[in-house]
Amino acid sequence: QLVAGDRNWERGLFNLYNGLVACGNVLLVTADGPPAALPFQLRDLASRLSAGLVIHLPPYTDSEKVCILRHRAARLGLELGEDVAGYLLNRSARDLAGLMALLERLDAASMAAKRRLSIPFVRQVMGW
Repeated sequence: QLVAGDRNWERGLFNLYNGLVACGNVLLVTADGPPAALPFQLRDLASRLSAGLVIHLPPYTDSEKVCILRHRAARLGLELGEDVAGYLLNRSARDLAGLMALLERLDAASMAAKRRLSIPFVRQVMGW
């Protein structure tokens, strides 16, 4: 959706798509809505994108966000208890990008302080 309506970007994406398909490759595109609902000026681009597999993903539930946070923390080498994950979710932005940025910040603070993630530590770092 960020390039819809910008003819230069649309043309570039259209050419990229055609080039990838010609070589037997695929293009993964994400947006807030289906291609047909986006305000593309280049209708051929909307048509090409609509011809592919379009999957609607519903918003994550809070419990799914906690699971995602804990999984990402584990990949960073952090132990994130469910209580701390719930605390983060209740005190911060609820979008995944914001939560992941928060986790990165806490990872850096945890490494610098050589402390595990706990509610008191999160409170201290975030000033909550």
